[in-house]
Amino acid sequence: MSNKKKIVLKGIIAAVLLILMFVVIIVDKVNKRMNMINREFATVTVSPEDEVFDDDSEEFEEDYLWILNTMTPEETAVPLGSTISPDKTKAPNKTYAPKWPEDIETYKDSNVNNILLIGEDLSEDGSSRRSDSMILISIDKNNKAVKLTSFLRDSYVQIPGYSDNKLNSAYAFGGVNLLNKTIEKNFAVSIDHNVVIDFNDFMKIIDILGGVTINITEKEAKYLRGYGHDVYAGSVDMDGYTALDYSRIRKIDSDFYRTARQRTVFTTVFNKVKDKSLVELYDISDDIFPYITTDMSNGEILECIRYIKSINLEELETFRVPVDGSYSNGRVRKMQVLNIDLTKNRNALRDFLY
Repeated sequence: MSNKKKIVLKGIIAAVLLILMFVVIIVDKVNKRMNMINREFATVTVSPEDEVFDDDSEEFEEDYLWILNTMTPEETAVPLGSTISPDKTKAPNKTYAPKWPEDIETYKDSNVNNILLIGEDLSEDGSSRRSDSMILISIDKNNKAVKLTSFLRDSYVQIPGYSDNKLNSAYAFGGVNLLNKTIEKNFAVSIDHNVVIDFNDFMKIIDILGGVTINITEKEAKYLRGYGHDVYAGSVDMDGYTALDYSRIRKIDSDFYRTARQRTVFTTVFNKVKDKSLVELYDISDDIFPYITTDMSNGEILECIRYIKSINLEELETFRVPVDGSYSNGRVRKMQVLNIDLTKNRNALRDFLY
């Protein structure tokens, strides 16, 4: 080999080594930053003997009085899942929720990654936790899509090892593990990972991102003004506090619309994050990561980001459980619940996800 070729070869080797060193440094920095993410879920254990049931009587009366005092007759027309005049169906025993077959198949597709996002609502003293928001984020590689499914918290379901209760009670009794089992057993879809964000941290994340812009109705604006927000119908620039109050509105219509608002906020945040460059995401990651808890590894998170960036996603597909025509309002042990047809919802959810 001539001296000239040797010099060229040495130059190529040196360049490759420099690139590898640069990649190693970048990967190390990214991993150190991602290690700021919390990887341990809060331990929640309530024994079956200590399980509790909500008493919604007072809340129902408060909602009814609020509606009478603040809304016109035209504004009280609610087409979906109204909390204004719920069915007075009585169901005193724990066999009321529809039963799952013992051999029910939990469906799983290796090309669909299901991540359950839990919006955690802590009590003032931090002693109890509820999954106020449950959104299944499905990354569907078969159809190059990202799908959002809201599970309504008042769905009356079987909770493994406990009495029938509202869906969000599963998280209060046994944390993410029991909530995963409850959703899998009742709705027959697998959950691969979890992400938990406390509502106070949710506000902080939105503020770090610079807020969100959302179109709201006059009814929504009127409600928010009642809580001190200076907003009006139309496009509104929201900080984290306003976005949180918006996503929790229920009194003016129903929990169905509340979950739709949550999907709207999530979609807006998702699009804002998706449109940022990797450098921009890295710059804000040290502020955001400490507010997130997940069981996903650094590699799994990076793969999700890489895939979503690669498919040029235009919009998220959205869904909710229960679906139209598959539920009725009921009252069980003083709880306002949704009595649901599990078969209809299992089939509809599977068709949407897969």
